[in-house]
Formats: sequence, C-alpha cells, structure tokens
Amino acid sequence: GDKSFFNFDLGDTEIRWTWNSFTIGFGTEAIWLGPAQRNPILLSNNAPTFPKIDFGLRKTALYFPVTDWYLGSIEARLWVGKLTESDYFDTDPTNNYNQYTGMCFYYTLPVLTGLTIGINKIILSKWDDNEFYKYLNPLYGMKGASDGNVGEDQKITFIADWLAPKGMFDVYMELGFDDHINSKDS
Repeated sequence: GDKSFFNFDLGDTEIRWTWNSFTIGFGTEAIWLGPAQRNPILLSNNAPTFPKIDFGLRKTALYFPVTDWYLGSIEARLWVGKLTESDYFDTDPTNNYNQYTGMCFYYTLPVLTGLTIGINKIILSKWDDNEFYKYLNPLYGMKGASDGNVGEDQKITFIADWLAPKGMFDVYMELGFDDHINSKDS
C-alpha cells in the first residue's frame, strides 16, 4: 500500500482444554501436518497463522479390555479456521473470507515399534457456504470435482513414518492427492 499501517497479531497462541484424551482448543497456533521436517505438503509454520477452533483426541494408547494387550495408539484432530484476504489483493468485498477445514488421523502400530500411519485432509471453501457441516465428513468429496464441489479445493495425504527406537533414524513417506482421485467414469 501507499500508507503506513499498524497491525496486531496473536502469533502462535491458543487456549486449550483437555480431559483425559479429549482436547478442544481455540487460537492461532500454526498447524504442521505430515512427517516432513521441511516443506510438508499441506500445512506448516511458513505462512501467517489464522484463527481456528479444533477438537479431537490426543495421542492415546489402546488396550484390549480383558487381557490388557497393547493395540497401538491413535491420535485424531478436526479443525475449522477462517482465512482473511489481504487488504491489497482486490476491492471485491464478496471474496474476503474463506473457510479452512482440516482433519487428521494417526495410528501407531503395536508390532513395529515407532511406525505410524495416517491420513490428513484439508478443504478450502467459501466462508459464507450455508452447508459448512458437509466438510466435517471425512468422506465428503471422494468422487472429486465432478460431484458439485465447485468453489472449493481439497487435498488429502497418506503418510507412513518410522522412527527407529535405537539410533534415532527416521524414514517417512507422504503421498498426496489434489481433489482426491478424480476418475472420468464417475
């Protein structure tokens, strides 16, 4: 712009409440999705933060009720955030806000110590969408752009991350799809 301005930003802050494994939070803390230590496919702390609310399960060990066998660990989170357009982008007030919905699920296997598999999904849509609840469904949009999801962008990644218990050796992979797998037959 051509004028000076003052801006206040909360940065990486949040308010979080946790009860046993359940957690709910509100704030602007950056989300890092995926196992990559640099340049993850979906989200990192490289861009400015945005306000969001999230809920889910902290990393929780699962045990078979009677025998107390370890079944692995799970972690899951779902969030909805609001993105605001820069004042210098355009002069159209109808496109100033977008909704950013995301979800992740991770499972740590009980047999291969240190192996975690997971899935991450994000959806960018218009803020004034009257059917925002559809984005809370992890299977929404699995048919791709042909099912009428015009004006939104979805990305999904599948991850595997193995951190060797000895030697701190980390091997990971992440496979991503934009708007899921879109087949011409659907």
